[in-house]
Amino acid sequence: SASLWVGEVEWSLSDGPNFDIDSNSKDGDGQIFEFPKSGDCETVFCNVEGVTFINDNQFVMVSDAAKNKGKQPWVCGANDQSISIFKLPPK
Repeated sequence: SASLWVGEVEWSLSDGPNFDIDSNSKDGDGQIFEFPKSGDCETVFCNVEGVTFINDNQFVMVSDAAKNKGKQPWVCGANDQSISIFKLPPK
């Protein structure tokens, strides 16, 4: 599945990264959002390469080329080498 995690990462030399993914924790606000899927619930944003935020609730996503010779489903080609703008749902 193609998903975007939005949250904070705490880093220490002794423990490494600590991803705040529990939106129900006392101080956690990390959230996972799924990219839209096809009508058959297939992943269509298969090769997300980069994401940058426009503001607090909008972001731009760019995708790489779909892999050829049957290495990925044909639906991956619909959004390959594309730029897409998304709006996050309200919290």
